[in-house]
Amino acid sequence: MTPTVTGMAAGAVLAFAALAFGFWGFLLTALLMGV
Repeated sequence: MTPTVTGMAAGAVLAFAALAFGFWGFLLTALLMGV
């Protein structure tokens, strides 16, 4: 995958997590994706 597609996919996952789990879910997902 190209970096652009990868970035879009990561953004979509983060946005979904923020909607589904709220702020802490977003924070946790961002932390896990960073590792």
